[in-house]
Amino acid sequence: MIFNFRSYSKMLCNALDEGYLFSFFSNLGNTPELDDGGKVCLLRHDIDIDVSAALAMAKLEHSIGVKSTYFFMLRSPVYNLFSRYNHQMVEEVLALGHEIGLHYDQGFDVERGLTPEETKEQIDQEVLYLEQQFNASIAAVSFHQPGKLVLDATIKTGDLVN
Repeated sequence: MIFNFRSYSKMLCNALDEGYLFSFFSNLGNTPELDDGGKVCLLRHDIDIDVSAALAMAKLEHSIGVKSTYFFMLRSPVYNLFSRYNHQMVEEVLALGHEIGLHYDQGFDVERGLTPEETKEQIDQEVLYLEQQFNASIAAVSFHQPGKLVLDATIKTGDLVN
C-alpha cells in the first residue's frame, strides 16, 4: 500500500464500514464498546517533525468522522510549540474534535542523569503546560524513542495512559 491521503482515507473509511468506533485514550474505562469487546480504534499520531502535516491529517480525519489523538513534543528538535503559528495549529486540531497528548523525549532525561521519579516530575510538568496552554485535558503520554527504563516499565506515568 502506498501511504498517502487517499489511501489513508480509504483505510479509515473501511474501518468505519466494518463497524469500528474511533475513541480517545481519555475514554478508556468509560466506553461500553471497549468493555464489551466491540470494535474500537484508539488512533494516535506521534508528531515528530511537522505540525502542519498533523493539522492536514486532522482535517482529513474530521471530514470522514474519525477521532484521533495527536501527541506533541515540547522538546522537539524540529518544531517549536511555543511559536504562534504552531500553537494556532494545535488549537485547530483540538477545534476539529481531536485530543492531544504529550510526546515525551525521555532521551533528554537519560542525558541529564534523571532518576525515574525525576522523569515522572518532568512528564507532569510538560502535561501541565500543555493543559494550560491549550485548555485541554491530557490523558496519555507517548515516549519518543523509548529507552530501557520505559520499555521495562520503570518510568511510571501515574494516571496517564502510556
